[in-house]
Amino acid sequence: MTVEWEEYLPDLPEVGDADLDAVETRRGVSLPADYRATVKQHVGETPLPENMAVGERGIVPVGPLFFAKADHDGAEADQNIWYWIEAVDQNFPAELAGKLLPFASDTAQGIFAFDYRGGDAPAVVFLNLESAADETSIFPVAESWDGFLAALQR
Repeated sequence: MTVEWEEYLPDLPEVGDADLDAVETRRGVSLPADYRATVKQHVGETPLPENMAVGERGIVPVGPLFFAKADHDGAEADQNIWYWIEAVDQNFPAELAGKLLPFASDTAQGIFAFDYRGGDAPAVVFLNLESAADETSIFPVAESWDGFLAALQR
């Protein structure tokens, strides 16, 4: 299946290698190369198809890809990966939070994140921010970024 990208938040800051390098350094991880290429080209855009099956939560929409500017506190700050890193760090135990790296929301109270608990090649999970911030609020979605894109549905 081919994923197309639709403009959603056209005025978000561009994402460059230095921005993504800073995220990697902060989390001590390496982002998947295919994700890096995608977010640099499609920041602020939503995928088409746009929905993802998330376990018992059912079908949820995938919002626009977050931008990544460490010092940004202006408009659309809630679309900044750093905003969500802080939210994860504040709400989840440190040993768990440090292994999760958000990249998009469901446009409500959940976020999609890379999960590095299994090692250097992250799976993709959905974090339910409406419930307890522990392992019970983490739902597996795909084994990889490519698997995430392949699992999108209308």
